[in-house]
Amino acid sequence: MKDLLRQTGTYQSLVESLASQFSGSKDSISNRQIDFPKPWLRGLPGASISYLLSVLAADFEDKSFLVVLPSQDEAEKVIQDLPAYHFEEAYLFPEWQNFLYDGISPTKKVVAERLICLHQLLKKDRTVIVTSIKALMHKILPKSILESALLTLHIGDEIDPDEVLEQLLRGGYQRVDLVEVKGEFARRGDILDVYPLTADTPIRIEFFGDEINAIRFFEPASQRSMTNKIGDRLDSITLSPVREIIL
Repeated sequence: MKDLLRQTGTYQSLVESLASQFSGSKDSISNRQIDFPKPWLRGLPGASISYLLSVLAADFEDKSFLVVLPSQDEAEKVIQDLPAYHFEEAYLFPEWQNFLYDGISPTKKVVAERLICLHQLLKKDRTVIVTSIKALMHKILPKSILESALLTLHIGDEIDPDEVLEQLLRGGYQRVDLVEVKGEFARRGDILDVYPLTADTPIRIEFFGDEINAIRFFEPASQRSMTNKIGDRLDSITLSPVREIIL
């Protein structure tokens, strides 16, 4: 099926347009990068958008994509359909909806999805982001502020634990006695527990003085470290803020 799609004239024209976008060609006179028109697609029903995106992602396997849909419902549908076409590396960049106008805080899920997308862009790895027009209309954090709000820790690093706590508080984390939900952290002696919004499992960071001795996942129900599976122990962890407003 994918080979049949690749043989159509419409798909080949789209590939040529994207290749021009990715080429970084410059004007011979001004030496400025040529701004080629962005491809616009319409008339694709159902899961055909996800199918097309999976083929394009395979043909441009080292390139990033920003896919903009008319609404968030359509963007979410694309994300849901992509795994059926053996592509699970796309991220949803959700809109704020009415949170900002109603004077209430957005859900942790919305903040987490947005921060994951922004973090992926900062890493400059191949990224496929699916979003809506409305989501792109809101301003986001300047790159420099977001970079300063991210804290990456490696085993063997030397850093004052109090400095880590201060950054967590600035990023909106709540200090508690026991970490159970996302956005919380707790410190007991040389052990720092933290549950980032962008993680599925809370993290335990063990210090020896100012040196990071171990980083591992732990089970919030039992509060016990997870050490039985490959991947339970980490070499490093990046702690993101729990909000896009950094104090």
